[in-house]
Amino acid sequence: MHVDFLRDKFLSRFGNIKASKEELDRMFRQFLWEEEEMARMQFIMEAEKNAKNSAATVPSGDGAIQPNPTPTYDLTLLITVESPGETFYLQIGSSSVFDATFSWGDGVEETYPDNNGLNTFSHLYDTSGNYEVRVIFSDPSVITQILANQND
Repeated sequence: MHVDFLRDKFLSRFGNIKASKEELDRMFRQFLWEEEEMARMQFIMEAEKNAKNSAATVPSGDGAIQPNPTPTYDLTLLITVESPGETFYLQIGSSSVFDATFSWGDGVEETYPDNNGLNTFSHLYDTSGNYEVRVIFSDPSVITQILANQND
C-alpha cells in the first residue's frame, strides 16, 4: 500500500488523540500490522473464492464438461506510478514452493516457477499512471506474507 495513504488513514482515525511521540509510534506500528493482516486475510478469502470458481469445469476437446485440473488463485493490486522510472516491489513469503505469474499492467508479463521462502519481485515503470498489477499463484495456502512498496 502507498505510505501516504496509510499515514492519512491513520491520522484520520487517531489524529485527535493526545499522546506522547512514543505512544503514537507504537499505535502506528500496531495500525500498520493490522492493515497488513487485513490485507492478507482479504487476499486469502479472495483466493479461496477464486479457487472455487476456477475449479469448476472446463470443456474438453470433444465438448464434454470436465473438472478443471489446475485452478488458479489471483491477487490484484491497483497502484499509482507518480513519475517515470519508479520501481514497484512485491515481497512474498511462503512456507512451501509456489509458482507465480505477474502481469504488471503495462503489457509486461513474467512467470516465476518454484519460489520458496522470502522472494522479492520488482518491476520498473517507464511512464507515470495508474496500473493494475495481477499476480496469479499456484497455491495461496503457502503464502505467509505479502508486502508492497514503491520507490523512485
